[in-house]
Amino acid sequence: MKRLLPLLSVAILGCSESSESPQNDAGVDLAEDVGSDLTTDMATEDMAPPGPYVVEKSQVVTSELGTRRGYRVARGIIHAHAVHSHDACDGEPEVDGQPNEPCLQDFRDAICITKQDFVFMTDHEELASEKDFDTLLMIRGDDETMSENNIVIANQMACDDGFRPLLMPGGEFGTMPVGMTRHIDGTIAERTAIYEQETPEAVAALKDVGAVVLQAHAESRSLDELRDLNLDGFEVYQLHANVDPTIRQEFLGLSGAGWAENAGPFIRRQATPDLVFLSFFSANQPSLSRFDTLVSEGQKLVGTGGTDCHQNVANLDLGDGERMDSYRRMMRWFSNHLLVPEVTPTNLKEALRDGRLYIAFEVLGTPQGFDYRAEAAGETAEIGGTVRLSDSPTLYLDKPTVHAYGAVPTTQKILKIEATGAVVVATGEDALEFRPSETGAYRAVVEIQPTHLTDALGPDAQEFAERTYEWVWANPIYVE
Repeated sequence: MKRLLPLLSVAILGCSESSESPQNDAGVDLAEDVGSDLTTDMATEDMAPPGPYVVEKSQVVTSELGTRRGYRVARGIIHAHAVHSHDACDGEPEVDGQPNEPCLQDFRDAICITKQDFVFMTDHEELASEKDFDTLLMIRGDDETMSENNIVIANQMACDDGFRPLLMPGGEFGTMPVGMTRHIDGTIAERTAIYEQETPEAVAALKDVGAVVLQAHAESRSLDELRDLNLDGFEVYQLHANVDPTIRQEFLGLSGAGWAENAGPFIRRQATPDLVFLSFFSANQPSLSRFDTLVSEGQKLVGTGGTDCHQNVANLDLGDGERMDSYRRMMRWFSNHLLVPEVTPTNLKEALRDGRLYIAFEVLGTPQGFDYRAEAAGETAEIGGTVRLSDSPTLYLDKPTVHAYGAVPTTQKILKIEATGAVVVATGEDALEFRPSETGAYRAVVEIQPTHLTDALGPDAQEFAERTYEWVWANPIYVE
């Protein structure tokens, strides 16, 4: 990542007209409008847009995104590093042996501003393994601890405006356990040795301390490495992989430096700085392919989006006076949306294990009214759930709008997961209704053409409003 700043100097001098972001065909409209009990008071596609769309530094609180069948949305970050990772905070997570408090405050402010309901921490074992578990909670000020069975497991942070996000310890170790309730027993050296392993035995030990065990950077892992670990899931999108020149070339098959030229308008202060994400955003196809293959083999996995924020990559101020890689900016770009009855550590981890999750790239707008579900025999299965083919199930994918704005061009897709890759089985510009005739796993994607961002992109970055991007990526529903 040290190579990033030299690459960005190219962007300051000039901007390429080339594009690496994949274009997608809209396909044939097979859809019908379908009903849902999703409740909300916000804008719908029938409402006229209120005017030019403004990319805010903050985000809407998820309580405004409605409920569906007793579930609400909980927005969160899965994969984040702060003062207990050796490489965070520009390589100085500690100063004179004490936490780098200004950097930690940046981290806390980012969580509060972007309205994350939860953050699953993933600090590296070099520091995290040495710290007492209570220290990993990073309690400050008016924060309150949350306990289960008389064991403190989470920090209910106190934001200045009264917002109360949950912060839970975990690690980017050999694997990526999140939501740990304590350290593994043993000395620091003994637990560190286990944390560093990528083995089924280490995964089992981490599950014994309450963790949901994921894997980071699936793009750099082989199928054989992932297949036998008994993971709960892994990252199907990884931000670090999108920008690191080496990873882009070696594992994603992309130009290592190409995106930096596309970032020119954002760095030269000609476009809304947070939209710099569009200059490098592309699907992590190798990770998606590994996910599809393992799911097709019968594994039930959750796919997550990894922010991997460290605030250590590009200390280059953009037009808003904020560094390009600030915690706030990276948390603003996308997040994981879990469906939970209420926001508690247990509910969040249960939803994560069950795959009740969709990734929302909210820099393109917060999706309002997104709902993917199956109905069979009078029952509803949520994302991650299972229905029986013998019950003649129907899959429903509603058309979302941009929160507080309205309808923009989107394409809804339902894909059947196959060993050789996902196959589109239904697509259209409106809500979808699909009746599967085969068993298997079916995931959903909403693609967007962000015409509402035209003004925010300015005159030199209009090409980004004309492209098509994945906006929402939903975990599978299983038909057995």
